[in-house]
Amino acid sequence: MVPVLPHSREPVPARGSGAPPLAPCTVRRGRPCSSRPAWWRATTPVVCRSKEGFTPHIPHPLRSDRVVILGAGPCGLACADELKRLGHRDFTLLEAAPVAGGLAASVVDAAGFTWDLGGHVVFSHFGEFDRLLAELFAPGELLHHDRSSFVRFRDRWVPYPFQQHLHHLPAEDAEACVHDLLLACQRREQDLPAEADFATWLHGMYGSGLVDWFFGPYNSKFWAMTPEQMASSWVAERVAPVDAGEIMAAFSGTAASPARRWGPNATFAFPARGGTGEIWRRLAARLDGDLRTGARVVAVDPATRTVALADGQRIGYHTWWPPARSTGSPP
Repeated sequence: MVPVLPHSREPVPARGSGAPPLAPCTVRRGRPCSSRPAWWRATTPVVCRSKEGFTPHIPHPLRSDRVVILGAGPCGLACADELKRLGHRDFTLLEAAPVAGGLAASVVDAAGFTWDLGGHVVFSHFGEFDRLLAELFAPGELLHHDRSSFVRFRDRWVPYPFQQHLHHLPAEDAEACVHDLLLACQRREQDLPAEADFATWLHGMYGSGLVDWFFGPYNSKFWAMTPEQMASSWVAERVAPVDAGEIMAAFSGTAASPARRWGPNATFAFPARGGTGEIWRRLAARLDGDLRTGARVVAVDPATRTVALADGQRIGYHTWWPPARSTGSPP
């Protein structure tokens, strides 16, 4: 099967067809480069970057063809909301669960307590998401908090980030961590290889003491894999830096209080009611009747362009998202 994408009569090269791979594309002046094939240029949004974040620009008006979206998690809801914003109303969003939100939903137990299935703080530096929150919540419905978090170490609570508060550790542990940290700081002039794994990066930045006592156990639990199994290119920016001078000043009591807490979630928002799942419940509510819950998809047939539901119903489509796989089965 060779799929044909919307806006184009040109077939898309199938995997394994021997067609040359697409070359990297540079976006200039809001247009994709001409090295892409016609089907790509006709169907792929151009992404423009502004200080508010990434904003898609659709080069052609959407056709009035039926679109089926599988899964009403944040991504599926955002896709449906964007289609609606662009004036394309012939779409259906299918969700197997009785409520929208996916793994970001919140549930209420028999005792009336609300539990967040996904992340339980809301922080963002993307303008599009911040504007969405402003649209969904009235003043007072979204609370804003300063982070107050601690790490349990032996018999005490150490403020987060752990590596910036070594003076809170027992004397023997603090001495070992500071000793190895100072050695690591002296060696930082030797650049780590770009392909270094996360464990190598941690040892090079913070020394063995901090890795053994904190970074190793913490990240193994957090990511459900050891740092040796992880790359450092995308994780490193999530780890708070340390200044050796500030660390030593903290031990002598001469360190100045930090001007602001470190990290993207130093301040965060939280709905006053409904947990973080309230965000996605409200986004789903403004889709009107275009969302169907309790609709479990069991198969996708690209040949007949139909989606089969567990109750035996079949829904026709022009295209569906995520893109169909050659197996004809949903992911």
